[in-house]
Amino acid sequence: MKRSVFQPAAQRPSARATLSAPSSVSPATRLGNRQIQSLLQKRTNKDDPNHAVHSVDAAGKIVPGATPAGESAAVWRIPVQGLRSDPNAWAIVLIPNLLVPHDANVDVLLHFHGFGAGYRMLEPGTRDYAGVLQPGQLRDVDLYQAEQQLLSLAKAEGKLVIAILPQGSERSKFGDVPEHSDAYVQDVFTRLIDGGHLPTGAQPSHVIVCGHSGGGVSAARAAGARVAHGGRRDLLLFDAINFACDKREPQTKKDGSTVQVCVSCDSNEYRIVRAWVIERIKQDVKQHVTAENLKKRGTRFRGFTHDRVDPKRDSCSYGHWYGLLQADIDETIANLHVSPEVAAQLHENFQVKRVAGAHEDVMAHGSLAAALSGG
Repeated sequence: MKRSVFQPAAQRPSARATLSAPSSVSPATRLGNRQIQSLLQKRTNKDDPNHAVHSVDAAGKIVPGATPAGESAAVWRIPVQGLRSDPNAWAIVLIPNLLVPHDANVDVLLHFHGFGAGYRMLEPGTRDYAGVLQPGQLRDVDLYQAEQQLLSLAKAEGKLVIAILPQGSERSKFGDVPEHSDAYVQDVFTRLIDGGHLPTGAQPSHVIVCGHSGGGVSAARAAGARVAHGGRRDLLLFDAINFACDKREPQTKKDGSTVQVCVSCDSNEYRIVRAWVIERIKQDVKQHVTAENLKKRGTRFRGFTHDRVDPKRDSCSYGHWYGLLQADIDETIANLHVSPEVAAQLHENFQVKRVAGAHEDVMAHGSLAAALSGG
């Protein structure tokens, strides 16, 4: 089927009028009208990527406006604020400007960021949580390379995925978005259609939920929420099975002083993800039965970490918890006593992988694009 190109409506005055400037607060925070107006007045510059539509090319270069596909392949970076679910919530939406026909459903990546500034461009003199994101940079462009990977996927495979990136608090709190993600995604689509950035009739179809670092809990909750339209939810976790110290012991330093040193960690995230994965494996086998159906319709889970995957590693490491999850997947499939073909497809659908990069950029280096294309 021939792919059509939908020209942006950014040139029409009404297309930009529906987009408001993002605030620097979490979705759960409520601001008074005076505070909101103050924030909006500070962000009225069309060159501010937190305020206005921009385009990102394959090299990560950012330019103001929605570049038409006829001029250059790019991803539109669209700030959206004022959603019905929360007037103060905002998100960044990424849309490759190579679009599908008007009557097509659209695959959606719903991504929850980790600790830090989220998608705000840092002001000079400010510091992000991990100190990796620098002033003038954008997490989705410079650390995740999300735009570049979505564009690569669209160009190489003709696969369109738009990304919705909710802005959370600096501690990865997203209000009730995870539990009501269906309504949230539909709300965003309505705004995109009204703004001329998606064609009339575009609908969210297959939703892939994704989380990095502290966003893992929200991602797992969103993946486990009821899907109103009956479709499946896939889950991608990038260094998102976190851990915290649960046992400390005194250690004597060379100078004779004593300090408390962490000797073991525990992970609530591991238990949440483990429960979701085991349930989905069992439900998929009951629902889809055959290897062919599992290949076409089965849930996809990818647990990605930059660490070496090994359950015997120090419990204060990503590799330990991802290793335990891999063992859980293997044990759950083995205990089903299914045919070798079904077992092999389940292993294909539920994977734990070590990928390139450090913790803050573990989504980059082609890892996100590979996951979205089935790798």
